[in-house]
Amino acid sequence: MKKIKILHIIPDFGTGGAEKLVLDLLSNYDKSKFTMAVLSLYNKSDTIYEKQLEKIGVEVFYLGKKPGIDISMIYKIFKLFKKYKPVVIHTHRYVVRYTLIPSVLLRIPIRIHTVHNIAEKELDRIGIKLQNIAYRFFNYIPVAISTSVRNSITDLYKIKSDIPLINNGIDIEKYIFKGIKKNSDSIKFIHIGRFSPQKNHDFLIDVFSRVATEKSNVRLSLVGDGELRKHIEDKVKHMGIDDHVEFLGIREDIPNLLAESDIFLMSSDWEGLPLTLLEAMASGLPIVATKVGGIPDVAKHNSNAILVPRKNKELFYKAIVSLIDDFDLRNSMSEKSFLLSREFDIRVAEKQYEELYVKKCKEMKLIE
Repeated sequence: MKKIKILHIIPDFGTGGAEKLVLDLLSNYDKSKFTMAVLSLYNKSDTIYEKQLEKIGVEVFYLGKKPGIDISMIYKIFKLFKKYKPVVIHTHRYVVRYTLIPSVLLRIPIRIHTVHNIAEKELDRIGIKLQNIAYRFFNYIPVAISTSVRNSITDLYKIKSDIPLINNGIDIEKYIFKGIKKNSDSIKFIHIGRFSPQKNHDFLIDVFSRVATEKSNVRLSLVGDGELRKHIEDKVKHMGIDDHVEFLGIREDIPNLLAESDIFLMSSDWEGLPLTLLEAMASGLPIVATKVGGIPDVAKHNSNAILVPRKNKELFYKAIVSLIDDFDLRNSMSEKSFLLSREFDIRVAEKQYEELYVKKCKEMKLIE
């Protein structure tokens, strides 16, 4: 079989879930069947993921996008498509607004878009309208990363055909399951995520400050960066819990940080299927999370997690305290997290994406 040429397209290589998935897909694909490269709209910024792509020798293109709407991207993408000649373009986040016209003009055979979040939260109004046009009239194929995301795509875009569902995955072999430490001097909580409205750190700190006031042996590590970090740092100081909370920034040693933690917290107002949740489960951590988006598709209430309605501080607080006070509950949820995580290996997701590429190529008689 002739190799299928695939080009992933993403705005940039920040440290979000979409970028992590692209990195993992490019790290694990079948090189006997496919040729893959990746296009970043923005310039190179030497992020963790870019350095990892360099290590594995993936070809990366950069187009130097300007902030905001940059119409020049359409022409630049047109030129790159014409030169690279992909059979499949696989887009992520908001890039369809720039790839649609070039892909139609150049008759790129197959156009796939992974929806990484609940559909109504993925894009602005213009993006949603353009994506609707792409799905309805130009054979753009949406792929959902969780059942909740698939339902949201159907509801928003009124798509009647079956939407491919490929659950997010991680390289589970990278994560360390040490089990719960029974005689530890302190209980270590961890939250991983960008400091943005979606992640709702304000809610998390409000709840954790109450916990820290009543339980002197608790510690919270906040991993990530973003526009609201300074606000949250100031809030932690103002509430007098800076001895209990540490800000770790963007880190490369996530598996080690998770291995040294006891409980994973997620306070998001909306989610697709968060990779950080899968990473925590692969590390055997009990979960306390808001019941939003794709979280309940992965974290099972009263099995490996306690899930509470979004913005319900009282129930989130009670969930945390119940895990602090009950070692047996923590231990049971830890073991179940580890076992459930086995279902979300990136190799499974990679195989499903590759099967989708091949299926669509065969339907268009591009391969036999």
